[in-house]
Amino acid sequence: MARDWAAATSITDQHVQTYHHTHTDATDNLSIGEQRALKRLQQNERIIIKPADKGSMIVIMDRTQYIQECNRQLNNSKHYIKLTHTLQYDTQLLQRRILQRICEEGYINKRQLAFLGGPDQPRPRYFYILPKIHKDPESWPVPHTIPAGRPIVSDCDSESYQVAKFIDCYLNPLSQRHDSYVKDTYDFIAKVRGREVSKDTLIFTMDVSSLYTNIDIDLGMRAVEGAFRRFPDAARPDEAILELLHINLTRNDFLFNGEFYLQTHGTAMGKTFAPSYANLYMAEWEQTALRKCQFRPTLYLRFLDDIFGIFEHGEEHFREFVQTLNTHHQSIKVTSTVSRESVEFLDTVVFVTGSESESGGRRLATKVHFKSTDTHALLHRRSYHPRHTFKGIVKSQIIRFWRICTFEEDVDKATGILFRALRSRGYPRRLLRHIKATVRRSFLSQAHEGDRQDTQHRKTGTIARTLTIGDNRSQQHTHGARARQDNTLVNNTLTSIAQGLGGDDRSRQHTQGARVIQDSTLINNTLTSTVQGLGGGGRSRQCTQGARAIQDSTLVNNTLTLTAQGLAGEERSRLHTQGARAIQDSTVVNNTLTSKGQVLGGDNRSQGHTHGARATQDNTVDDMTLIPFVQTYSKALGSFNSIVRSNFTRLGQRVPEFQACRLIGAYRKNRNVRDFLVRASLEKKEKPLEFFVHANFIYNTVSGRGRPITQKIEVHTTNVVYAIQCKCCGATYIGETRHSIDIRVRQHLYHIHKRINKARAYTHFHTHTLEHLTVMGLQSDISWDTKTRKQVEWKWIKDLNTINPWGLNERSEAHP
Repeated sequence: MARDWAAATSITDQHVQTYHHTHTDATDNLSIGEQRALKRLQQNERIIIKPADKGSMIVIMDRTQYIQECNRQLNNSKHYIKLTHTLQYDTQLLQRRILQRICEEGYINKRQLAFLGGPDQPRPRYFYILPKIHKDPESWPVPHTIPAGRPIVSDCDSESYQVAKFIDCYLNPLSQRHDSYVKDTYDFIAKVRGREVSKDTLIFTMDVSSLYTNIDIDLGMRAVEGAFRRFPDAARPDEAILELLHINLTRNDFLFNGEFYLQTHGTAMGKTFAPSYANLYMAEWEQTALRKCQFRPTLYLRFLDDIFGIFEHGEEHFREFVQTLNTHHQSIKVTSTVSRESVEFLDTVVFVTGSESESGGRRLATKVHFKSTDTHALLHRRSYHPRHTFKGIVKSQIIRFWRICTFEEDVDKATGILFRALRSRGYPRRLLRHIKATVRRSFLSQAHEGDRQDTQHRKTGTIARTLTIGDNRSQQHTHGARARQDNTLVNNTLTSIAQGLGGDDRSRQHTQGARVIQDSTLINNTLTSTVQGLGGGGRSRQCTQGARAIQDSTLVNNTLTLTAQGLAGEERSRLHTQGARAIQDSTVVNNTLTSKGQVLGGDNRSQGHTHGARATQDNTVDDMTLIPFVQTYSKALGSFNSIVRSNFTRLGQRVPEFQACRLIGAYRKNRNVRDFLVRASLEKKEKPLEFFVHANFIYNTVSGRGRPITQKIEVHTTNVVYAIQCKCCGATYIGETRHSIDIRVRQHLYHIHKRINKARAYTHFHTHTLEHLTVMGLQSDISWDTKTRKQVEWKWIKDLNTINPWGLNERSEAHP
C-alpha cells in the first residue's frame, strides 16, 4: 500500500512549504490597542465572561458574584451533594466491565470496545452557568445585580463521554416514535400551516418548567424500559444499555472552583443522550396525563419541553386541562399561553388568517419570530473567513424566512430587520439586494411550477396536492411520519462511533438549554465569535475543534495510506450505508461525518442542500464517499488543495479502495474572541513563576541524599538541568531542557492537567495536587550540547538517587 501511494503521488517538500507559508498571509483584524485590551481581559481574574443564556449577548460578571450564584445552586441538597474526591475512575471500571460483557456477547467488536472504554486519564467534568439576563431583573436572585444562571456541565473527554453517545444511538430513534413528535421548525410548519380553525378555537403553547432537572431518575428509567418493551430489537443489548444509563444518571460528578460535586436528581447534565432521554420521559408522561383529560386538544405537538396545541372546547375546559397536567406528577409543571389569534412557538408566530365568511375560511398561517434577546449579531464582514461564507449567511437566513412565512410581506419585514443589522456589520447594500432578489425568484418560480402541476392534477381527476410556498422538501416530513429503527442503521451508527467519528460534536454536551455564542461586539465592533446559521455552501460543521490540519508530506502519506487500509477488507461494505459515509481510521478524519449532498466550507461545487437547487448529478459522483482534507482557513490554500486533490485522483487509479472516494477541501475557523475569553473551567492556569524557588541545597528525603547548588538560576535560564519536588512527600524528579525552565514547566503543567502522560513525574501530582509542586534550577551552561546536558542530568540523578522507587525518574532515563 505504501509503495502504491508513493508511486501514485508527487507531493513534494516545496508543496508542503507552500502550505506552511499560506498560514502567514492573514492580517490581524484587531489593532494593536485592541489586541492589548483582549490580553488584559484574558488576564483579568476579577471578572467572568460568559454568553447569555438566550440571544447573542456577552455578559461580564464580577467573579465573586458569579461564584455566589453557582454556589447558590450547588447548595441545593435535593440536586447536589459535595464529594471529597472524583468518582470517575470507579465509574470507568464499572462501564468497562459492562462493555466487555456485551463485546463477548457479540453486540460490539473489540475496536468499538477500546473506543467506548474512554481515556485512561479522563478529563474532569466542569460546571458553569449561563446568565439568564432575559428574565425580569426584579426576579433575579439578587434583584438588578446577580441574574439566575442556567446550569451546564461540560462532559468532553470524560470517562463516560463516548458511552453517552453509545446510549443515545439507541434512545434517539425511539424518542421520535410518538404522535406528538416535532423534528424541527419545518416539520412543525408542515403540520400546522393551512389547518382550518373556527372563531372559538383556542391556540395554545405550553412550557415545561425546568424539565431536565425535574425528571425523577426512577421514572425516567421506567420510561426507557417501556420504550424497549414496545419496540423490541434483538440486536440491541437492552440490559446493558439500562445499566450504563443508570451509571451515567447516578454518577455524574463534576468539578467547580476546586471542589467535586455529585448530581443526585434529574437528568445528568452534559450527557449526549439527555434530549432523547427527556423526550422518552415526556412521551410517557403525556400519554398517561392525556388519558385523565375529559376534553383533549384537537392537535397536540411537542418539541422537547415546548408544547403547541389547538383546543376546541372553550376557555373553562382549557383551564381544567392545564390543571390536570399540573397535578399529574408533582415535579412536572407547565405554564401556558392561550389566544384565539396568534401564539409564539419555537422561532415562529402561528396566527389565524381569513374569516369564516370567506371561501377559504379561517386558517393557520406562520411567520418568523424574533425573540427580544436576539441582537442579530451575525458574522462581521471583516472576520477572517472564506468569501462565500458571508454570502451563505445572508442566503440561508432569507431562505429560512421564505420557508417559515406564509405571506411575502412577512418575508419582507423579516428581511428588513436582518438587513439593518447586517449593514451595521459591514455588509454592502448591493450584495444584500442581489441575494434577496435571487432567492425571491427561486421561490416564486417553484410556487409557479407547483401551481401548474396542481392544475394538471385537477384536470386528470386526481386529488390536488397542496404546495407550501418555499417548502419543496418532497413531503419527507409529512404529518404522522415516524422514524423507524433499522438494525443496519444502528450498526452503522455504532461503527461510526467506534471509529472516533463524532468526537467533534462538542456543542451537544450542553444539552440543557445552552445557546451557541454568535459574534459579539466587545471592542469597537471588531471582536468576532462563532458563526451561526451558515447556509448554502458556506458552512462546514465537520471542521470542528478536534480536527487537525495535515502539516507535512509524511502525514499526508500516512493519512491516505491509513485511509486505504481502513477501506479495505471486511469494513469496506459499511461505507455506503444510509447516508452516512464513515472513514475507517480515526487518524484520517477525527471529526468527520460525511453524507450524500453535504457541503463542506471551501468546496463550492456542491449546492445540494441549497433551497430550490435541483441539479442532476451523475450517479457515480453522487454515490462517492467524501473525504475532507481539513485545514485552518487561509486565503492562499487553493493551489495547495488542488495539488492534493489531483494526487488523490491519481492514487485512485492505482488503489481500488479509493476509486469510490473523492477528496474535498474543508476549513476549520481560526480562533475568535470567544475562544480567547470564554472558558468552562473556573480554575485559572498556573504560571511557572508560582512554583519556582531559589535554593542553595537540594535534598531527596526518600533516598536520604543531597547536594549543594552552586549557581543562581532564574526561571528564564536556558540550557539547564532542573529539579521538581513534591513538598508533601519529598519525591524528586531531575530533568533537562535546552529551553528555559519557564517553557519546560509549562509543558509539565499541560501534561498534568490533560492527564495524557502516564509518567510518574505527572501522575504523582494527580494525587498530591499542584499545591505541593516546586521547581528549582540546578546547573546551567549556555555552551552545552544535547549530549553534554544529558550527561550532567544523569550525574544529578545518580547523586540524588531519584530513580523510582526513590524518586520520580523512570529507569528508562538511566544513563547508558
